Amino acid sequence: PQYFFEDFTDAIAPGPFLLGNFRCRKCKRFPADHNRKNASAVVYDEEIENKRKIITAAIRIDELERRLKELKAQQGIKTLELIKVEAFTKPVSDYTNCFKLDRDHNFVDFDRVVDECVSIIYEQLPRETTGVAYRVPPLTLTRFARGGKTATLSGVFDKLKSDGLVKPILISFNGNGPVAFQRRDGETQSQSILRLIAAQLVDFTPEQAQNLLVDRDALDLHLGDDVVLLVDELNVLGAPLDIDAAALLLRMFVDKAGRFLVFTSHYPVSIEANANGNIPPNCRGVSIVDMSQANTLSELRGMSTAFESLTEESAAWLGYIPSLVYCTMKDVGKPGVITPSDRFMTMNIIVDPFNRLDVL
Repeated sequence: PQYFFEDFTDAIAPGPFLLGNFRCRKCKRFPADHNRKNASAVVYDEEIENKRKIITAAIRIDELERRLKELKAQQGIKTLELIKVEAFTKPVSDYTNCFKLDRDHNFVDFDRVVDECVSIIYEQLPRETTGVAYRVPPLTLTRFARGGKTATLSGVFDKLKSDGLVKPILISFNGNGPVAFQRRDGETQSQSILRLIAAQLVDFTPEQAQNLLVDRDALDLHLGDDVVLLVDELNVLGAPLDIDAAALLLRMFVDKAGRFLVFTSHYPVSIEANANGNIPPNCRGVSIVDMSQANTLSELRGMSTAFESLTEESAAWLGYIPSLVYCTMKDVGKPGVITPSDRFMTMNIIVDPFNRLDVL
């Protein structure tokens, strides 16, 4: 029973050894080779073992997916079907500021940055890309975390809204805060952009809004003219953007007259990435604005009564950057001073005594 006929005709054909026409049921080799450990047999065994591992892994994945569905069902988590959106019930002019930022301070140099941003927006809004002769440069605000990017973008939205000359739209890809972004399983970058824009233009719950599948052409038509898209932390969505997302932003908000794009990022992000993620050699430039910066200690102390005890040492350590001073010294609405030495202790940074002067 250990062997089987490879072919019935060969099995009954005359030969010195009838057993030579049989194969092993387990390893599919002839009896004469059954115990022979040659190179080909080893390779064959490895192939069988690899196939076994692949099949085992696939079974394991199926089992994990089944268990995940059971756990979601036990916890009452509902998986909503995608909601196709081809019509919109709210005008773009009803868009509101999605950020709830504290206004119990007076950021140094804040109004200057906002005014410069708005000036660039009004200048570039009526222009359109005309081939290589002129390419509309989007406006980007780039700085490290806690550098004031989100606060500035929020201020630009409020300024544009109060002027009433354009219709600003503010979306965020920040994964933290009250408007934390979560990318849907299988959702493309362009779908994410369209979904966030459409969220305030339809009557759906936040849970339903997570599953919107928005028609690009319908949204483009609904937006109309004089629209400014403000995007917070575009780098979270992709750096660089894929070809579809880059093409969407260029077509809808950069190259078209009456539209403009402003975005923040922790580092420079190209919106002209090609399919391979490379930047074309003839890519357009971007408009930039110098972020807020204080020049004196008195300016920083004047932002709030909580900062009256700010020292030269702490101000220098924080680069005289207003937003960084605010985030460092303001703890859940309670004033407190964090000195450079405290900062070193918090970050577990140890500086060799002989190198301290070089660090300073």
